[in-house]
Amino acid sequence: MYAASALVLAAGVARGKKFPGEAELLGRGVSYCATCDGMLYRGRPVAVLGYSDSARREADFLRELPALRKEAGDRGVLRAFHFYAENQRAADEAQALRDGDFDRFLELVRASGRSSAQYLQNVVPTGQTEHQELMVTIALSERILAGRGAVRVHGGGFGGTAQAFVPLDLLEEFKTRTEEVLGAGSCHVLSIRPVGGTRIA
Repeated sequence: MYAASALVLAAGVARGKKFPGEAELLGRGVSYCATCDGMLYRGRPVAVLGYSDSARREADFLRELPALRKEAGDRGVLRAFHFYAENQRAADEAQALRDGDFDRFLELVRASGRSSAQYLQNVVPTGQTEHQELMVTIALSERILAGRGAVRVHGGGFGGTAQAFVPLDLLEEFKTRTEEVLGAGSCHVLSIRPVGGTRIA
């Protein structure tokens, strides 16, 4: 038995049986993401419990954060925050699709997009303040979707595009309203095949 003033359960978003008292203490000493929430407990003794080696790696990352900031700078550290969480998110997205839980998949897509904008900072070209087309596109899309579907940056850093998952009953309105602001032909409707890739020999 160990004692700590806070506990970070770095188990990703695995949905197993909760520990006794876990739900009641969530956000009041119990957190789920060491990389995301660890800074809330800076300078305080904590315990990190995880189901895989990724929990230890996240704890090591947080412990070494002061040195990493000196070595890589804050932008590098912020990008690391994104990638630590994104690796788990990608696995969780795949699992959600295997489980047929599309709502969970969309929730993870939205979280990925927020992380990409906030930590990876790949939606605005460096030094650009006047023209921020991609961020305007994402904001407009979120407003039109009004909590349905999802939108995120895709391929940021290379100019990037916005990737939107639009419910079919909203598709025509979404296309019309985005093109009113962004210009005719700016919204391209793509269909996703129900099967994966195929190798051609």
